[in-house]
Amino acid sequence: MVMLDPCYTISIKELSEIFNLSSQEINNFFKENQVELTRIGNLVRITPANFELILKARDVKKNKMIITSSCVKGGVGKTTLTHGLSAKISTYGHKTLMIDLDQQANLTSSFGIDSSMGVLPSILDVYRGHFQGKKISIEDAIVNITSHLSIIPANLEMASFESEFSSKTENVGNFFKKLLKPIGPQFDIIWFDCPPALGKVTSAAQASSDLIVIPINTDKFSVDGLDLTIDSIVTLHKNFEVNPNVKIVVNKFDSRQKLGFQIVSYISQNEYKDYLSNNYISVSKQIDNCIASKSSIWDPHFKGPAQDDLKNLALEIIGADKWSSSISENASESSSVQSLNNLNNLNNNNLNNVDNFYQQSNLDLTGVTHV
Repeated sequence: MVMLDPCYTISIKELSEIFNLSSQEINNFFKENQVELTRIGNLVRITPANFELILKARDVKKNKMIITSSCVKGGVGKTTLTHGLSAKISTYGHKTLMIDLDQQANLTSSFGIDSSMGVLPSILDVYRGHFQGKKISIEDAIVNITSHLSIIPANLEMASFESEFSSKTENVGNFFKKLLKPIGPQFDIIWFDCPPALGKVTSAAQASSDLIVIPINTDKFSVDGLDLTIDSIVTLHKNFEVNPNVKIVVNKFDSRQKLGFQIVSYISQNEYKDYLSNNYISVSKQIDNCIASKSSIWDPHFKGPAQDDLKNLALEIIGADKWSSSISENASESSSVQSLNNLNNLNNNNLNNVDNFYQQSNLDLTGVTHV
């Protein structure tokens, strides 16, 4: 059921910051176009359809993309990022489809959608071509959350996807491209949320993607997972001649912890530095609690650095810097929104205090493109 919820809309203030417009200019625009802005309770909100009008008026062409959240290391926030970024990007007038590939179905349940087996078809059922004894298409598996945000849910039965996929002679390089072809024109963003594994299903999602988002935490095991994930992308490039962009996102960054600065400094000075996103995500118990309670992190009453970080990362991913000569001065000056490359200025002595836990890799990055 499509719902109109303030969590899936934005404020006039946020719109004015993105396009560097005054509130009066925005109100005049909608008045001239005979559009009455939506009021939800006491809040005047900009809907995704309203946002699309602004994009069209400014002759902005949306970047259609297939994106995959992937990292071998579990617990780094893949699902949280997919949830938050997909929901936010949809409010910017981008029709967004999430595809849950994880048998744990955390992305599915985070939107309050029933992830019990046999209730809703998954992408596995689409692959099989039937659900509960009836033929189905990929369109039949889509659950609409709003007019601009949808999901193909998962359930525990997804655990057999890998074995079924591997037992057949499927081409990993173009598997999902073929499967998604009927719905490609309907969506601006298609976003895979992968399990923490390097199986063929994850590889197929990566191979179909224009962008692979790799979240990491500031600990040694996340850096190990980063290496393995990048290695898998390089292998895909060699075997299938795919050339996805890569964006490494530092998640749950805690400025109070010295080790976090040390690890980020290490990453920003090695061969991965060109793949780092411009925005990191601050640690936030509020976001974790929202996901656990199936509440939206974009509730207008929730405010915090992590929400600002996610918003700015969403804008970075869809290339909003090209929409206006200047995105909000407030955003650029925010203490929580800073270029990770600035951390290069940290005292190099910090790197010597990590007890040599990690040595620089000599991994060949041919075929991995930074954005």
